[in-house]
Amino acid sequence: MTKPITNPDLFHLEIVREADHLKISLALQRRGEIQTVRQVEELFVPLDSIGRRSARLGETLNQANRHGRLTPELLARLKETGQLFRDELFSAKVKEQLNTRGIDHLILSLDDQLVHIPWELLHDGTRFMGQRFAMGRVIRTRHTILSPFARDIPTPMQMLVLADPAGELTAAYQEGLAIRDFAEGFKDKLNVFFRSGNVSEDFIKAKLRYFDLVHFAGHADYDPRRSSKSAWRLGQGRLSAEGIVKMAGTGRMPALIFANACQSARADHRRADRGGQTRIFNLANAFLLSGVKHYLGTIWEIPDDASKCFAMAFYRHLLGGLSVGMAVRTARQAVADILGEQNTIWASYLLYGDPTTAYFHAPATERAAENVGHEPAPALPEAVTVGTRAPEDVIRFSPAGGRKRRLCVAIAAVMVLCAALGTFLAAAWIGSGKRAADYEQQALASFQTGDYANAEQTCRYMQQSWPERAFSHLLLGNVHFLKGKFAEAGTFYRNAVAAPQGTVQDKTEALLGLGRIASEDGLADQALGYYRQAAAMSPRNESACIAEALLLNRRGDHHRALALLKEAAAVSSDPAALEALISQVQSRAELADDRQRLERIDRMIDDLLARMDSGPRTLPANTWSSRSLSIWLLPFTAVGYDLHEGRAELMTSGILYHLLQEQRLQMVEREMLDRLLSELKLGASRLSEPNTYLSLGRLVAARLIILGRLVHEPPQTQVTLRCIETETGQVVAVISDVVDGGNAVSQTAAGLAAALKARLAAYYPVRACIVEEKKDFLVLDIGQRQGAAVGMSLRGVNADLVVKVVAVEADRCTAKIQGVNTSAGVGLQLEAIP
Repeated sequence: MTKPITNPDLFHLEIVREADHLKISLALQRRGEIQTVRQVEELFVPLDSIGRRSARLGETLNQANRHGRLTPELLARLKETGQLFRDELFSAKVKEQLNTRGIDHLILSLDDQLVHIPWELLHDGTRFMGQRFAMGRVIRTRHTILSPFARDIPTPMQMLVLADPAGELTAAYQEGLAIRDFAEGFKDKLNVFFRSGNVSEDFIKAKLRYFDLVHFAGHADYDPRRSSKSAWRLGQGRLSAEGIVKMAGTGRMPALIFANACQSARADHRRADRGGQTRIFNLANAFLLSGVKHYLGTIWEIPDDASKCFAMAFYRHLLGGLSVGMAVRTARQAVADILGEQNTIWASYLLYGDPTTAYFHAPATERAAENVGHEPAPALPEAVTVGTRAPEDVIRFSPAGGRKRRLCVAIAAVMVLCAALGTFLAAAWIGSGKRAADYEQQALASFQTGDYANAEQTCRYMQQSWPERAFSHLLLGNVHFLKGKFAEAGTFYRNAVAAPQGTVQDKTEALLGLGRIASEDGLADQALGYYRQAAAMSPRNESACIAEALLLNRRGDHHRALALLKEAAAVSSDPAALEALISQVQSRAELADDRQRLERIDRMIDDLLARMDSGPRTLPANTWSSRSLSIWLLPFTAVGYDLHEGRAELMTSGILYHLLQEQRLQMVEREMLDRLLSELKLGASRLSEPNTYLSLGRLVAARLIILGRLVHEPPQTQVTLRCIETETGQVVAVISDVVDGGNAVSQTAAGLAAALKARLAAYYPVRACIVEEKKDFLVLDIGQRQGAAVGMSLRGVNADLVVKVVAVEADRCTAKIQGVNTSAGVGLQLEAIP
């Protein structure tokens, strides 16, 4: 059975239409939590004008796809239209919530009268919603769900590839072959059946229910006047939406259908009938009502080569273990990276169904698909026009040509059957038993759960039976590295690189392992060499780019480090973690070019050193009112070994990034601290001593010091933060979390920062004193830097007085007295109401 991927944090956005109003609720569902109460907002929305604008947008993108790409002007207009949609359809509160970082999945629950709106193209000023989220649509309908029961998913799953079933579109046929060949690398997970040419409607209706996954590459005829007549075009007849609905209730439909055809998921703007129900079925609606759990299709015309590129990227990531929604999002990004953002193919695809569902996991068997030289999709040359699957753009082959091709296909099929028979007889002669890939899967499963003894035992057996395969050497290298046995690990890694049989991923990881050993031994030049070899072998490997960038950054080569980090961010599975690090490295690169700022820091260092022996700082006379919370985040210390270069730096920059979003928290300049430590010749060991860091904290006017610690206990890494007050040495907060395979660094950093901010808010409540009276208004001695915010309410201490902040400056704010009272007076103490 399929299941959600480790219960990810996700947004659940529910939108229902009532006349010209929308009822909207947005819930953030954290891992393992169930929200029992949701707030609903009601908005008046000009739905008719939105419907017309959606239709015009579709025509614009259809024209762009026929020409291959949008002009820069049209792309800018598309973003503007997406922002306009977002402003009209979402309230300010919903927009603010959707900006929450670290949440990647979004379930969009829609009224069936709202499916025509291009929700995936709503734009937040930075990205389209379909790029920001791994999202899937779930439709609320008054129609009867004709097949409500889930399909039992076997192992291996059964997949049907229908490639050019009408026998008239060469590009679709080639796409089907490419998908079949790629999927056959996962035979322990997937059995692939390929059909092309003269496919009939009766064949589809009779055989479709036997399959768990179906890929259709061909023509879809879209009828804007009668959506129920929209259909897949076949060699004999058509499979229409009406016909699909009739299939429901007799056996269970496939779990996932990918209809890679023009407008295969399009729904027009239509008024509902008086009963509030649209009796029109489009293709997507028909499949969903008949019991299909996931339907992936397009809402516009799609270019042939670009659609193949998307499909290959989608299956590569789906079979690699990503959720359906994340596979779609990653495929969108891959196509945009290869073809450019102005090629709109990435915007054409819609997913219906729960985006968190994962049909596959990523054990070692699935590495077999990543052979040396294999790429998910070729980069396409610049072209003025490209072919699309719109009927008017297709060259129809003559009947003779079709017979000739079918004859070739038949001959090829006979040859394949003969080869398969030979393989079967050879296997029978050799005898039964596990394949190498089965042992690799077993060893990887043991390694991922921390059972290193079993992983090592399995790998030793594989080395005796299949010494030419790289994987066992790689895994033994990882086991020995994590145990701190670098010499043995290095030998295994070198054997993996030299092995005659090995995937690009295996050999790349072995080079990264050699780089980690060199880095741990302090051999930075050698480590850089290995990381560059890894990047050359696998240019789109984010780990290689990140590792090289971090070493360059430590050396002070911030500009080259920044370029590499941006490359990694384009293909990263955790872009939020890199976003924070990129911001930090960019700041350092700018500082290196800013002589005036460097001189200012030098003067500050000289001043601090001069004051080192001047005794303790004098505390402010007013100890009641809040002060800004200046924080020094020390470099993390680590216990144990980590296969990933620089996880501590990624964690530090991520936490720092989220803390800086709080106005009251101010960070001591990292550049100044680095230069101060260098001037004082303090290494990491001295810096970890309490007397040292507390003295330095007071010296740089840091009110709080945060100590971070990583304890690597594979397969997990525990992260702990200790927040200490420099003036008293008192521990204010201790917070910890765990990073594992299902928990990204950015998510952990965001969670730790949020917990720390909540603890600091409770420990240091916002407090103020009245410094001036102005009729119904009061001036308080705190401002934005001390935590004051418009709308904040404060209560008088031992006084019947409540005030509400109405205006805020940097260090002052104005508050209005609530109700009638005579308790206000200069010097009165106030405290924020939680």
